Amino acid sequence: MRVYGNCGTMPHTGSRPVPTLTGIKHPPKATALGADLLKDPGHIDHIGKKRGPRAKIVPPKTCLQCGAEFNKPPNLSSYNWGRREFCSVACSNISRKAAR
Repeated sequence: MRVYGNCGTMPHTGSRPVPTLTGIKHPPKATALGADLLKDPGHIDHIGKKRGPRAKIVPPKTCLQCGAEFNKPPNLSSYNWGRREFCSVACSNISRKAAR
């Protein structure tokens, strides 16, 4: 291993240090990545894996017009699901016509 400078094996000189070969092995720096590399390889399987968004479990609703139970479609936002009262556009139209 090449060591530049004093490192306890050479007397201090004022000139530029010359690389010397020593048998002393210096421990690696304990950086976040270096510390992980010192451990067994199986413990870093989680690094770099992305977890998807957590699915919110919402209870089904009951249609105000026909009484059918309906679930939230996966592409419907939580805000629009909270406002939704009818299972379909047809039930919504029937209810709207009856209200006139």
